Amino acid sequence: MVNLTAASLPSRPLGSLSPGQVAYVVNIDQGHPLRRRLLELGFIRGARVVWVRQAPLGDPVQLRLGRTDLALRRADLQGIWVRPEEQDQHQLASVPQPEQPIQKARL
Repeated sequence: MVNLTAASLPSRPLGSLSPGQVAYVVNIDQGHPLRRRLLELGFIRGARVVWVRQAPLGDPVQLRLGRTDLALRRADLQGIWVRPEEQDQHQLASVPQPEQPIQKARL
């Protein structure tokens, strides 16, 4: 899970992603008709979502949330706000990395 705050990087609807993209959940609209069920399924802030594929006519779409695959209609994706992974990679690139790998202690 990724630490997200409401004022962090810009978010967009999950339905705006394309197949193969990875994003992190930021929020679900309060008035979303499936809000409670989506939260129960794991659409919580910071959860990693992968857009696996979509039906030939574009609806439904297959999403991977953790180790679970879900099929949702595009209309239901519009109230789910996510932050694409590319933005996270840019943020992580600025974190200094250790120069040497950590070695295991000998017992």
